[in-house]
Amino acid sequence: MDRFRLFWRQRTGRERVFLGICGVLLAVALFYLVLWQPAATARERLQRQLPRLEADLAQMQRQITQLKGSRANAGASGDPRSTVQGIVQAAGVQADIRALPDQRVAVDAPDLPFAQALDLLTALRSDSGMRIMKLDIKETGQPGRTSLSIEVQR
Repeated sequence: MDRFRLFWRQRTGRERVFLGICGVLLAVALFYLVLWQPAATARERLQRQLPRLEADLAQMQRQITQLKGSRANAGASGDPRSTVQGIVQAAGVQADIRALPDQRVAVDAPDLPFAQALDLLTALRSDSGMRIMKLDIKETGQPGRTSLSIEVQR
């Protein structure tokens, strides 16, 4: 540091101004090359990628819609009782399942957690392609546990 001070003191006023201006120009050039240009280049690259990424997203959303529709249609093609029974078993629910006339199925689960009842309702509605025609949820007297009676129809 002392060498720098000695060097600086040995310069005339005009040389100091010139060296100061050179230092500022060097700092601006380094700022541009190290920070500004890479950020601008990355921004341009991302702007070029954005339309392709948006198209990919739209395609994925269409595929999700198609998959949901095909899953609902797949459930709609078989026996409604078997379809409902598979969904109830997949949800891990102990329930009595009865086939009713007119493509209807009754499900009675006397004691299950409320969250599991909601998951079962969601699965029945979205995975089977069936409509919920009748729903009765009652408390069992135990916190967070319910009794579920539901009828679904194709």
